[in-house]
Amino acid sequence: TYDELYNMPITNGVDIENYADLRICTLDTYLSICKDFGMTPVIELKGKNNTEYYGEIIDLVAKYDLEAIYISFEFDNIKALREVTDAKLFYLVNEITDEDIALAKSIDNCGIDFDGNKEENFENGMIAKCQEEGLELGAWTIDELEVVDKLVENGVTLITTNAIEPAK
Repeated sequence: TYDELYNMPITNGVDIENYADLRICTLDTYLSICKDFGMTPVIELKGKNNTEYYGEIIDLVAKYDLEAIYISFEFDNIKALREVTDAKLFYLVNEITDEDIALAKSIDNCGIDFDGNKEENFENGMIAKCQEEGLELGAWTIDELEVVDKLVENGVTLITTNAIEPAK
């Protein structure tokens, strides 16, 4: 049940031993934390289902008077989101392609969020092409400071990480 899942401790993850009694965070709790600390929530919508609930998600974000960023690997999710919000969107991709650029450009205020650890994304000229096309860039999942620096130098403005603290 939902209650069982909500009360189940998280037992796996980076440095999990430092976070005793860690539990799943609800979207409501996450948004409250973002509000309290002046953070911009980034919400990833997974899979190709449940688009009928996107309005509820948008309403919950509005309850906290926050401007969220929405990301998804599923372009259909991006299209469905655009129907209910004018918030910033990012289309998630592994390696940037011309097709990805065209899809992102077909949606207002939509950028591309790519695998920033893949050298191909730096070597193939697609980052520059995104910028030429006026697309904002994000990168995931970046846990090394050297890669963060490289991304910032290349105009990336949204960086997702698994690391609470920089890698040593």
